[in-house]
Amino acid sequence: MKILVAPNTTNGCFYHRLLLPHIFLEGAECSIGVIDVNTTVEDIQQFDLVVTHNPVKGVVDLVKRSGVPLVVDVDDWIYLGKNHPYRDLWMKTKRPETLKYGIRNADLVTTTTEHIADKLRTFNDNVIVLENGLSTQIPQFSGEKEPHNKIRFGIVGGVTHLNDVKVIGEAIKRLDKEHLQACQFVLAGYCNTPKWKSIERTITNNYSICSEEYKEHLLKYNDEPYEGDLDKESYIRVFATEVDKYAYVYRKIDCLLVPLIDDDFTRCKSPLKIAEAVYTNTAVIVSNVDLYNKYTDNVCDNAQDWVDCIKNYIDNPEKMKKDADFLSVVYHPTFNLGNVCAKRLTAYTELLLKN
Repeated sequence: MKILVAPNTTNGCFYHRLLLPHIFLEGAECSIGVIDVNTTVEDIQQFDLVVTHNPVKGVVDLVKRSGVPLVVDVDDWIYLGKNHPYRDLWMKTKRPETLKYGIRNADLVTTTTEHIADKLRTFNDNVIVLENGLSTQIPQFSGEKEPHNKIRFGIVGGVTHLNDVKVIGEAIKRLDKEHLQACQFVLAGYCNTPKWKSIERTITNNYSICSEEYKEHLLKYNDEPYEGDLDKESYIRVFATEVDKYAYVYRKIDCLLVPLIDDDFTRCKSPLKIAEAVYTNTAVIVSNVDLYNKYTDNVCDNAQDWVDCIKNYIDNPEKMKKDADFLSVVYHPTFNLGNVCAKRLTAYTELLLKN
């Protein structure tokens, strides 16, 4: 089975939905390649299957003309939530219509959960769930925590969570001095852009939880290393890195914070952050949204809930470690990439037999 995996970008979606699943797909020969204006029908016909997450009309039409079955992977709901920072641009460029065209014309649609699968079946009957999976064979998802004298809470995500993190900023404002000094908040994935600067100001309460020396360093907005003692700080900034290295930051995080605004778009997301926590032995505190609230008792409806959960782990680090161990042991099979790849290979094989 020869598969052409055709991305349009090398972001996290590509890494988790196209790259990893096909690197670990035993029994298939997978090639990563871009389909563009120079690609011909004959080029496509060198493969048994095309898989993409960028079903623009030109790509879809070219693959359909080739007669090669097309698999379209959908990671998020096609309509962004009203609080999403890119919603206006998404609608202006008519991205939902592009995605719907690709979904309707796909021979198979793959996605992350049954909830979004049910919604996608309004456009295409042949939709299956292939969960996000991870493996300890991936270097960034193996290794031990770096020792530290504070409890470290991580915010690991993209700039699209600009509005989600506001509740964390409010919770940090409410922390008393004793608890604040006993912990450290780690913002991972930072870039020097206006939206990321806004996220950082929100989390740090306009840098008020930072020492004057570190605040001065942060406000330079460069990636030069800080020469002071970061271990004493209640907040640290970690710059974005390549997709195959981003999870190393979990070695600096004891508990992952997953704030999410509850809306239709959020309910269609996958529990990827839970998978990352499972494979990095990290505890979690989450917003009370479907797909996340079933994995932990640390579920938050408001800022005070976040304060209480954060303080509880600071006061009871043994409980935090016990919760992290429980999460890793119980849900390790759920997010096992090998198990998901076996399902994927079966789905691809059945598709080819029909065609």
